[in-house]
Amino acid sequence: MGSVHMGEVIEASHRRVSRLGVDPARSEVPWVGEPTPEEDDLTELVRPLLDHLHSQFRDCPIGVVMADSSGRVTHRSGGTGEILGSMDACGVDVGYSLAERDAGTTGVGTCLETNRPTVVVGEDHYLEMFRPFTCVNSPIVDPISSAVRGTIGIMCPVGETNPLLLPMTTTVAWEMAHIILERATPAERILVEEFLRSRTSAESPVLTVNADVLIAGPAAQRLLSGVDHRTLWEHVSAAIGRGGDQITELTRDSLPPVGLRCRPLHRGAELQGAVVELVPAGRRARRSRREPRLPGMVGSSERWRAVVTDAQRAALSREPLLITGERGSGRLTLARAVAALSGEPGAPVADCGAVAHLGARKWLRQLERDLESEVTVVLRNVELLPDRMAAAVAGMIEQRPAGTRIIATSGTTDPSGTGAAMLQDLLSVLRIRIPPLRHRRSDIVEISRHLLAGMGHTHVPRSLTDVLRRQPWPGNVRELEAVLRATVDRAGARPLELAHLPPRVDRNPTRRPLHGLEQREADDILEALRTTGGNKVRAARLLGISRATLYRRIDAFDLHLG
Repeated sequence: MGSVHMGEVIEASHRRVSRLGVDPARSEVPWVGEPTPEEDDLTELVRPLLDHLHSQFRDCPIGVVMADSSGRVTHRSGGTGEILGSMDACGVDVGYSLAERDAGTTGVGTCLETNRPTVVVGEDHYLEMFRPFTCVNSPIVDPISSAVRGTIGIMCPVGETNPLLLPMTTTVAWEMAHIILERATPAERILVEEFLRSRTSAESPVLTVNADVLIAGPAAQRLLSGVDHRTLWEHVSAAIGRGGDQITELTRDSLPPVGLRCRPLHRGAELQGAVVELVPAGRRARRSRREPRLPGMVGSSERWRAVVTDAQRAALSREPLLITGERGSGRLTLARAVAALSGEPGAPVADCGAVAHLGARKWLRQLERDLESEVTVVLRNVELLPDRMAAAVAGMIEQRPAGTRIIATSGTTDPSGTGAAMLQDLLSVLRIRIPPLRHRRSDIVEISRHLLAGMGHTHVPRSLTDVLRRQPWPGNVRELEAVLRATVDRAGARPLELAHLPPRVDRNPTRRPLHGLEQREADDILEALRTTGGNKVRAARLLGISRATLYRRIDAFDLHLG
């Protein structure tokens, strides 16, 4: 796990713990009682593996900690008396809680909050008593239900920190999942195998189900919120009985219906269950090769198709969605498209940039009315909110009615203060980043034709689109639309020609279009130059390259600050 990503995880954990009111000087964690055999059958099931792990650390200052899904310790062992004494002093023992609400940022609690492998080193711990230690934990995932059963991890002095501890804990967690799977029935095994085969990514909305078992990843779980297992299976089995590749609609309480494409799973002649793909309701049962589309937006590049796929999945959910991208990239248009796909084309828009004009009180009162309406609300330009206002909006969103869904847009992913960070955490359950237009140049011709068609021009000469494709477009689609409107205005009633482009557009750009890694490198250089006010010495230091290399890259990419 990258250090940058882990730093973001730690910061998010600290914010959660701070909001819970945990005192960093707390000197003990609460006793919650030893688990009964009925509450915890997993520890005994994997006991041989825990004993083997303990033997590997004999005479080493390393402790092994296992906890259930609530953060309660169910097993601990240590390679030396010294590490066991340290664990005793911190309350790392069977029956004590290491959940974030009780122990702050720790390997156990933070791993369970994120459901991901977690490394917490020294000062990253929220409680002072844990700071002499490193904690490395991985979630134990039930391969049958996809539920997190708990966490397994390592605790050692900071001086004993080793990069191999993380892959070790993830391997042990995988072995525990395999032990759970070995107890599965033949039908459960078929469901697991088909789920893994059908799920193309962690966010694929796919599940496998029968009368006893439901296996679903996070995306499918979000889309089926409020639908119980029994109701789902009754719906799926009825669809299988009708046969064919039709999509059946499943109604959800207070939410738009979701489409289910069901494929039966057999073992011999006996039905074992089904693979179910969740799709937008109303989509025809098809295997068409048409490019996926969003209302009012076009493009066919690989980057844009990924955005469309993410947007279609987000439209099936009621979780908060944060859309980010550069100015003019189409954040608001995409937010409205997602709302339209969700069945709410007229979703109200609360523009955070209007606070200065309306005043904070009036703007907040209007937002409060929107949030109480139990519809999708688009919160535009959240990065423009002052930090105290952002904290107030976060509180309002936390208290919103269950039927209200938030789609937010932001020009930055770097919150400017505590309130802004709190708001971004709430809004980032789902995230979509719109790539800059310069990163999807193959879409420029299609976008131009789409925009010009709306202005009454169906024919666009190639000489015109060739020039448009080679422009840098720092203002993205908004700048492209402005140029096209000026072009149409200059052309009047005549057919469009290259000569009708406004003077600010270079008709003979000498700079070649940059692609892929070149464009990303150029973006990094421009950002460093802007950050340092054009100081090339400081920019080179920020980029980690020599000044001579920076000058060569500026010359090669023909970069200039606007």
